[in-house]
Amino acid sequence: MNGIEERLADLLSKGEYFLPRIGSYQGSPNYWYDPQYAPDIQSWILSTNNIVNLLVNAESHYFKECAKVTESEDLNSGVPFWAVQKLTGLLKSLKEEISLGFLKKIEYMVFATAFDDFLDHAEQFHKGGQLMESGVLASIVFEDSVRKIAEKNAIVQGGVSMDDLLDLLSKKEVITPVKAKRYKGLAGIRNQALHAQWDELDLRDIGSLIKGTKEIIETYL
Repeated sequence: MNGIEERLADLLSKGEYFLPRIGSYQGSPNYWYDPQYAPDIQSWILSTNNIVNLLVNAESHYFKECAKVTESEDLNSGVPFWAVQKLTGLLKSLKEEISLGFLKKIEYMVFATAFDDFLDHAEQFHKGGQLMESGVLASIVFEDSVRKIAEKNAIVQGGVSMDDLLDLLSKKEVITPVKAKRYKGLAGIRNQALHAQWDELDLRDIGSLIKGTKEIIETYL
């Protein structure tokens, strides 16, 4: 069990602990019965919301259902039973989806989002005419993206160069030979940037690297 699964299991366990302890308090039905537990359950709600937002995008059913709970005005006056029930069920379903093989998809979605953020920074540097800054960031994201795709397709990477990884991805028919050739050109730009060969590069090269890396992320991650 990895970190994501462990965290989901922990949050689910807490939700299942809270559920039978929901009762009425001071005449308000279905609210947390003992105010001493309020900080714990409010913390649990925030943590559940955080991991759901981390793992899925805004179009996901999980995201929308979680938002309905956490944005409800009912939480302004207490912790209703329905909210705990809803979030516990959501955590249980998400955990089951992951255990059935959805985990890898989630991991690559998370990586893709992080890569996009770095590329956005690279693009801003590029627009500002900052060759080195944009070149280094784009190069790092390019290499990490290719290696993540190789990992996704069970390709051993130890001591394997970018060009060889692209050839292996082509042989596995993950990418076409034409794209493998084009991405090797980007790997050449990456090599020059990471070896500080700035006199051999210009902003157009880095622009091509950024554009190509975006294509890789959007298509294969």
